Amino acid sequence: MMKQEVCTSHNVAFSFTHTLLFRLILLFLSLFQLSIIVTTNAQTLNSYNYFCIYSSSSLDAEGIEDVASCLISVGFNRIDLGQVNQMPPKEKARLLIVGVNREDSYTIVSFEDFLGTEVYGFSVKNRSAYRTSRKNIMEKIKDLHYNYDPSLVSPLYYPEFTFWTDTEFQEYYKEKDYSSIEGIYKNYTPSDDQSTIAIIDVDGRYYGLVIDASFYSTGTETAVETFFRGAVRLELNEIEKDVYDITYNLAKDRECKWRIQKSLGTYKDGILSFDTGNGTIDGKYEYRFIKTFPKKDINGSTVIASTTDSSLKGTGSGFVISGNIIATNYHVIEKANKIMVGLSINGTLEEFEAKVLATDKNNDIALINITDKKFKPFKTVPYKILPNTIDVGTSIFTMGYPLSQVLGNEVKITDGLISSKTGYEGDIVTYQISAPIQPGNSGGALFDKKGHLVGITNAGITSADNIGYAIKSSYLLSLIDSAPIKISLPKGNDMSNKDLPAIVKMYSPYIAFIKVY
Repeated sequence: MMKQEVCTSHNVAFSFTHTLLFRLILLFLSLFQLSIIVTTNAQTLNSYNYFCIYSSSSLDAEGIEDVASCLISVGFNRIDLGQVNQMPPKEKARLLIVGVNREDSYTIVSFEDFLGTEVYGFSVKNRSAYRTSRKNIMEKIKDLHYNYDPSLVSPLYYPEFTFWTDTEFQEYYKEKDYSSIEGIYKNYTPSDDQSTIAIIDVDGRYYGLVIDASFYSTGTETAVETFFRGAVRLELNEIEKDVYDITYNLAKDRECKWRIQKSLGTYKDGILSFDTGNGTIDGKYEYRFIKTFPKKDINGSTVIASTTDSSLKGTGSGFVISGNIIATNYHVIEKANKIMVGLSINGTLEEFEAKVLATDKNNDIALINITDKKFKPFKTVPYKILPNTIDVGTSIFTMGYPLSQVLGNEVKITDGLISSKTGYEGDIVTYQISAPIQPGNSGGALFDKKGHLVGITNAGITSADNIGYAIKSSYLLSLIDSAPIKISLPKGNDMSNKDLPAIVKMYSPYIAFIKVY
């Protein structure tokens, strides 16, 4: 029995040793394979010579500079973000865009080429000591084994088009037999994305390339720019006449990853329309890209957006508060070099030059002054500005110029109710209203059922049909009171016996269509 026991014990020991050795070999092979994968991914950086850092909002300036210094120490050359668009295409093919995003638990570092394709990335767990986290990032970068090799540089994606301005694209279309869908488009989707793209035909497949990616503030937060000129925003494959299979690159998520949506889209009369998946609120994004150039389709028919001025940065709404003073949103005129105000004079929309008079950036309000000598100031204004907050459930209506490229240059109204006395995430400056707010509505007037001015419309939510926001009129009164010139407040007329059509007719000449250049 003892001999048998010894023999059995020996076999068990041998089996255990054999199993342990086998597992160690497997572990070694796994680690070796992982190191090969990581090294291979990291080695792709050897085809890039330059870098710039595009996002510093989630890491302090010292941390960003630490990352930059470390990249320089391993051999990269730094380019300032403002110099990127001046780089020739061949140089941009060697450029990496480095993003550093610090979250609660991890700091994520991503490396992308100029067109937004992720080349490499890693994350480090945040430590209680901030310096430790930064040190870990530095170690990761130094472990890249970076060694620039110009023979590895790949040509850029369609470099002959990628970095053109809108003027260069216009010359390109004039010199070729373009298809109907080709052209320059402005995004007029009810969202904060007001980007401009150019659609081109490359071997029967169409690409929407970013010319300008601008955003408007929602009044509570401002979207961060994540697209560069030349990035491929849309890919379109025509499956039958004017019907397209569409891949759409959305903005990045919190982990700095591209969000890609698939859709079926249609093109008609200068409008590219398609829906994508659920947004932050149940529902769908309904994208509407309006062609601004060429003015005619290939068949010679005029597109709906033919009145678009290519130098136009954006449009908004406003309303007269006194004489030649117009109230609007700050984000409407924020980047203006020139402001034109359109008002209905005897039924005809006439334009007048204006300048900024006073602003309240925090509350998204601005006053502009019509300076055009041909303009005759209003002697009276028919509505009174209410100083107090109105109750939930109050009937309201808006007046403005939404989606002017599609809906035309006429005052539009929407009606609804005050849904809440606070706006987005409990913002006390704004109301939540059930009237939808679309691009172009920004800065428009919000009236109650008695015709009193109670707010300024300033934001909507993508994919939510009956949610909008408006700044309370009390904040407008505060800006008027602090303006550099004395402004007489309108006394208003008694509208208690007027129905809505009569009020709208009376108020329309006082609603402004604002163009910003």
